[in-house]
Amino acid sequence: MAKRVTMQDISKIVGVSKVTVSKVFNNRDDISEEVRQKVLQVADELGYRYNPGVKTLKTGVTNNIGVIVSELFLERDEYFYINIYKHLYLAAESEQFNIILSVIRNTQISDLELPNICKENKIDAAVILGEFPEEYVKEIIRYQIPVILVDFTIRDLEIDSIVTNNFDASYLATNYLINKGHREIGFVGNIKTTKSIMDRYFGFCKAMYEYDLEINEDYIIRERDDFKNEIEYELGKEIPTAFICNNDKAAFDLIKKLQSQGVNVPEDCSVIGFDDVIHSTFSEPKITTIRVRKEEMAIFAVNRIIKRLKNKNISAEKVIIDADLIERESVGNAPIVNKATKAESNKNKG
Repeated sequence: MAKRVTMQDISKIVGVSKVTVSKVFNNRDDISEEVRQKVLQVADELGYRYNPGVKTLKTGVTNNIGVIVSELFLERDEYFYINIYKHLYLAAESEQFNIILSVIRNTQISDLELPNICKENKIDAAVILGEFPEEYVKEIIRYQIPVILVDFTIRDLEIDSIVTNNFDASYLATNYLINKGHREIGFVGNIKTTKSIMDRYFGFCKAMYEYDLEINEDYIIRERDDFKNEIEYELGKEIPTAFICNNDKAAFDLIKKLQSQGVNVPEDCSVIGFDDVIHSTFSEPKITTIRVRKEEMAIFAVNRIIKRLKNKNISAEKVIIDADLIERESVGNAPIVNKATKAESNKNKG
């Protein structure tokens, strides 16, 4: 095993104290430019990894990986991408890399304004977390740093990405409900907001079609507008015996709405979520959900970045990983008597 290079090794070769070497790596301005250049040159030749923000002479390595995410995915009560970010941080730290988070405003996306971590060359690579427009991703690629997309992909772009098999996962969830006797099943989510939600919807459709079950448009609920903003919605005069929701927060909110109208979950209506975040266990009843393998996605992303830093010429890899059904309390067998009109009848009683 090769001996680990230390600041003491560099100080001996350059002929300065270890304190001086440390000052160089901490960007202290009381070091002459001549000494700074010598220290950086020797460190670069020995393969010594610098502290965050200090660049090598030859490779420009900062040991920083940027994580770029839209502000929409970090709103209050949005935990999915926060969980992935945590795993990205831990995976990067284990490989002696640092994570710099950059939250992008809506106006920045529409104006194609890139984060300062790109413009100021503060990072060696970027993880784009959550769906961004293709034009914005292309602007980041122009900086010629390794980039990986996490939780979305762009079909016609040669770029590394990792996504959940949302189609099959939703197909699995729908079959799970059908096997419990449900024949009237609704879907909560706006397919225009992200490709992931669209895939989840079509997985639901496939299972319904295979069993010759009707997809009732009255049972398709949009809880967000086309710009990903939450909107208020009302349940129809009739409700199905089960719903599949595009994420756990949507499932959590739906359960509260059903209960407020006298509909018991899961006795009258079953609910399945997606992602397995904190809402699924805070809910009463706890939510049956699809667990996205967030840690696995983060580890792959960091390892792929490191591999591409070592060899920028490797081919792009688009990875799809499976998800897991987690059974909890929000799903039961279909009621013998369909109480689909219970919400409306309770309204009338009021």
